[in-house]
Amino acid sequence: NFALLVRNASLQRTNSEIICLHLAAAGKAGFEELRGGIEGASLLAGWGDVGATYSEMVQTLTLDRLVELLGCVGRRMLVKVDAEGGEPAILDGAQKTIAGGQASFVVELSLHENQSVPDFDGYLAGFDKMFALGMCAKTFPGLRAITRNETTFYTFSPP
Repeated sequence: NFALLVRNASLQRTNSEIICLHLAAAGKAGFEELRGGIEGASLLAGWGDVGATYSEMVQTLTLDRLVELLGCVGRRMLVKVDAEGGEPAILDGAQKTIAGGQASFVVELSLHENQSVPDFDGYLAGFDKMFALGMCAKTFPGLRAITRNETTFYTFSPP
């Protein structure tokens, strides 16, 4: 993942504004195993149905701590979170940044990506965390607001 990040960043015309860090955002600081494959990587063991083709130990930091270390507290920023099931933990570690009101978040939550059996509980946990932190959810494309009731309806599965 890091080599791909560096390659993509090097292709950008604004690469002087890009900082590539070999770490993972998480709910707490430490070191965790990142497991991945062609379609992505996750800190969650057994996430999705895609078998891991590699794993590596990575340093983890909360987004709040990373924002502090980079000297970005209070600055406007865009934060994209696509963590293959780890979104609730990452948002837990970003509460000060979210409360500060200067960061806009794009959080990708997918019910079917990389999974033959959808993870309904994980999907709803992502939305629940966003709503609990005062965030809103919108469809893409279209940017139509999504309610908690809609997420429940969409994930309904007959017994």
